[in-house]
Amino acid sequence: MRYACIILLFTFYSCQENGQKDVSTLPSMTGGINELVIVLEEHLWQGAVGDSLRAVLGAEVQGIPWQESIFDLVQIPPKAFTRIFETHRNLLFFEKGNKASVGFQENTNAKGQLMALVTYQNTEELKVLLKQYASVIAYRFQEYEKERLRAQMVLQTGLEKVFQKHKVDLNVPKDFTLVLDTTDFSWIEYSPKDKEIIQGVLIYEIKPETPFTTWQLLAQRDSLAKQYVQGETTGSYMAVETQHYQPWIKHIESMGCNALEIKGLWKMQNAFMGGPFIAHFIQDTTSNRILAIEGFLFNPGKDKRDKMQLLQLVLESAKMRPAK
Repeated sequence: MRYACIILLFTFYSCQENGQKDVSTLPSMTGGINELVIVLEEHLWQGAVGDSLRAVLGAEVQGIPWQESIFDLVQIPPKAFTRIFETHRNLLFFEKGNKASVGFQENTNAKGQLMALVTYQNTEELKVLLKQYASVIAYRFQEYEKERLRAQMVLQTGLEKVFQKHKVDLNVPKDFTLVLDTTDFSWIEYSPKDKEIIQGVLIYEIKPETPFTTWQLLAQRDSLAKQYVQGETTGSYMAVETQHYQPWIKHIESMGCNALEIKGLWKMQNAFMGGPFIAHFIQDTTSNRILAIEGFLFNPGKDKRDKMQLLQLVLESAKMRPAK
């Protein structure tokens, strides 16, 4: 009965196209970052429907040294949906109905909550729906998690000279500090003394005549890292791991320019350090340059997904700054 009430509320609010809901009286959401509760009958979860959901919502995160899924999936049957789940941050419901539909609703039972409802007439129709919309559902929940992180982020305000020099604006968390700043290379990082973690952001420029291909860009990147990102051991320096892990590449747009997003692993040559990285190489034809913004993580023995998600947000915040 409780499940039916939740769906009724969901449908009611989703029909208010222009209405504004007062969320000030709602409780805070519960659940961990990137955790998704799926309310679905057990026999469907154990069959082809569940396979489709796991293939998309449980897909492996690219550019991480071990297997982590994009969401931590928690499946429960409708009869197990009790009050403890009502305020969960991410809820995905499945319900039989008179027509096929996929809908989303924010702030239904908690502030910052996102709910999705998939309505279907029969199992075969549900399989077709998931084939068409599973990736859309995943994207919406991923983007909403990013929105939550952006809303919580308090920004560093002491990097004005760095951003002005590189003609870029970035949203960098306040706990990040400047490590190195040279003419063409800047290094910012979060590295608390009481924790074994480094979240770093590198900003640098690559020679504009460099061919805009993955391996040429990474070769230039390693050349700069060898010069500027050195380890404590003599002769140690940061480099991209290519022997045991091939980088993941995607064509994107950044700052209104053509760009390459590369995810992979870095290592410290001649030392025992390493971890994942994400880099955006941006063809800034207006300024005749290739601008690179890179996030890297060192966090041995810990899951990487959520920490890398924060670094990706920093990269995605990049905006062109007019030269003064």
